[in-house]
Amino acid sequence: MRDASKCNLCGDCLVNCRYVNYDRDKAIAEIKLLMEGKDAEILSKCTTCIACSSYCPTGADPANLIFRMQEKIGTCPIVVVGKPLCEEVVRAFERRGDPEQSKQSTPDKPALSFDAFRFDYFPEGTFDSQLFKGMTIVRGGQYASLVGYVHMGGESLVERYGQRVLDNPARLGKDIVYIHSEGFVLAHVKAKEYGFQVPFKYMHLFE
Repeated sequence: MRDASKCNLCGDCLVNCRYVNYDRDKAIAEIKLLMEGKDAEILSKCTTCIACSSYCPTGADPANLIFRMQEKIGTCPIVVVGKPLCEEVVRAFERRGDPEQSKQSTPDKPALSFDAFRFDYFPEGTFDSQLFKGMTIVRGGQYASLVGYVHMGGESLVERYGQRVLDNPARLGKDIVYIHSEGFVLAHVKAKEYGFQVPFKYMHLFE
């Protein structure tokens, strides 16, 4: 999450960016524009790789600033292409699309959060395999982990709907296994940043 108080305008974030060729003065000028809430060239050139936040020596999280401004300005290619997907997510949370689906199974087994992935994306018999057998499996628009939408102009979605995404599996009263890395990131990283409550034990499918 962006912390403007940590930004010392050193320019390292964009000087080191692989997708632009900014000198330090240009980098600093771009960040200043964004901090003032203005359009800047970097918004259309950014590929949302988040490397700039790794380059930042103070932990100010410049990527978050860029993503928020991409969403606000709305003209960069990533936002234009991603807009229909972001709108679909909003419809799901307003209960106008992609309803919840579940496969109920053994009561003492954990539940698998399938994010918004459709069951028919996976080969027939997948859920009868040794890996998934006996698990309750839930999916739907309201289980979408949202974290990946920062790459589509949907930076605000985590803040707006993140707690709801976490509340949905909590209703199952089970430990939760995340099939998708972004679901795990929502519970393990973004929940701390935004102060969300995670009312269940959780792990990644890899664990």
